[in-house]
Amino acid sequence: MKNHYVKLRTYEADIIEWFMLLCDVNDIDFVKENVENRLGQDYFSVKLWRLYLAFLKERGEYKSLLETYSKYCRFFLDDLKMKEQYKNATIQYGQIKLPWDNLFDFEGENVIEEAKEESEVGMKEVVSFDKNLCASFYDTLQNQDFALPGPLIFYLLKNADNRMLRKLFASCKYFFAKQSTPICYRFDTGLDTTFYDENLCLDYNANPSLFFNNIYITGSLNVVQHPKFLSNLMPRIYRCDAKHIYLNSQALTFNELKFFIQHGKVVEMDLPNSQILDGNGDCVNLEAFLEYLPAIEILSLPKVKTNSKTGHALAKLKFTGNLSSLSIAKIVGEPFDPIEFQKFVVANKFVHFSMKFKFATDFDGAFVEKFKQVMKESFGEENVYIIKLRF
Repeated sequence: MKNHYVKLRTYEADIIEWFMLLCDVNDIDFVKENVENRLGQDYFSVKLWRLYLAFLKERGEYKSLLETYSKYCRFFLDDLKMKEQYKNATIQYGQIKLPWDNLFDFEGENVIEEAKEESEVGMKEVVSFDKNLCASFYDTLQNQDFALPGPLIFYLLKNADNRMLRKLFASCKYFFAKQSTPICYRFDTGLDTTFYDENLCLDYNANPSLFFNNIYITGSLNVVQHPKFLSNLMPRIYRCDAKHIYLNSQALTFNELKFFIQHGKVVEMDLPNSQILDGNGDCVNLEAFLEYLPAIEILSLPKVKTNSKTGHALAKLKFTGNLSSLSIAKIVGEPFDPIEFQKFVVANKFVHFSMKFKFATDFDGAFVEKFKQVMKESFGEENVYIIKLRF
């Protein structure tokens, strides 16, 4: 062993050769103690971790194998391939009892140790537990609904807003590894790609995969030109809570637009020269937009549609914000009840409300004049601009 010790020290810098010399001793405990001692001094020696895992699997040391997998996967959180191997190993060899509480979803009961304990009991008489002592518990065990389903930390991550995620990400890299959603306060498009202090500007010709993946937009969204730019980018957006939205010349379906406004906190939205269509390729009703904008203060819409029930539908909506400006580039469809529209504005107590409506050339001219008169009488001539397009 003295000669062997000299060889071990000689090849200490060569991990593979050093490990092979350990195995030559043909003593499993000797290998375990030396490898784990060295890993304790250098956690980043991935090559040694992998050699050790292969050794434990080959020698049938399944309990130690699973323990080592568990330690490795908690230290190298981004090695998803190794985590999948660990999961498969638990399926193949069973599970073990771990000394920590933050278990992965596939870690659980201690199958290996329980099987060992059962074999040691042998013929010893075991008195079964009388379930009648807790009859009500066993009767309802499978039907209980808990307020926090699943592991608590995963529940928090799934439901956290951007403020909570910032705090979690700053506290430990584990949280970002579990939910890699970079937070972007302001997203713009431009001629250069830059990122500074949560503000991202993406060049139109840049490769999105290099700069934009699973992004959480929290403050403002500003996209201009290239009609399908935002639509093509949507698969790379995790979530959008933007309060200020400016989309110039964008072609979106209404379902795509809902992804950006359904959080209900938008205070300003401007969609100049954009085209928003429903699933049938038709214009979207005005009330459908406002349904998702309860906190809106300034709103400028592209071409929309109205129908005979639009006024009544708007009158039923409740707003938390103070809508001061409503502008619509073009209105098509059917006339609606102007008195109900008036109720919509008055009921929500919009202060200094002004409107700029442009009706299509084929819209009912008599209705447009009546609607203009009612609005001017209610909100003042200086706050109302309503016309019927000439061409």
